[in-house]
Amino acid sequence: MFDIKALFLRAMLALTMLGTVPAALANPVYYHVTIDTAQWAGSTGWLDFGFNGPGDPGAGARVDGLSGDFTSELKLAGDTAGNVLDGFTLGNQTGYNFIDQGVNFGGLFSFRVALEDFGGDNGMLFSVALFNEDFSSYLGAAADLLTIERVPGLADTVEVPGQGVSVSAVPEPADWLLVASGLLLIGLTRRKAARR
Repeated sequence: MFDIKALFLRAMLALTMLGTVPAALANPVYYHVTIDTAQWAGSTGWLDFGFNGPGDPGAGARVDGLSGDFTSELKLAGDTAGNVLDGFTLGNQTGYNFIDQGVNFGGLFSFRVALEDFGGDNGMLFSVALFNEDFSSYLGAAADLLTIERVPGLADTVEVPGQGVSVSAVPEPADWLLVASGLLLIGLTRRKAARR
């Protein structure tokens, strides 16, 4: 027997599942980064955050949840603001944007990085590097320890050429909500079918 109501419910479920595909391809809300500086114990230097989004002034990044042995020295360049306690923001109104936070090496440094979605076409690049005390050489890699590149329509590209760096992407809470909603709908559909 042909049941129009069951057909309609199945069609709605299929459309809901198709609607969640772009969400599954979405970039994470933020990245959790940990850097081990034990090999430079006893020395000081700089933790460098860079952000560049060529031609896209609406691009931005936020660094927060910082932990580690930070000094009071701080250098801000370009469209940047903030501090270790409250977190840092890096905009893109001025082109090159850098934050250099003084550090005492020897332990772990960790923080969260969130790249703001924007309407531009050119993409953006967030970088993390370690410098020695007088900025004369990079530490841990030939250049940046970590880069995160975001290009509209593509998944983020995360490169970790440095040693002692771990990066974990934290998915959007909305993804979990979509999965839970889908499971709830499936459960309700099965429950209704079992009653018949």
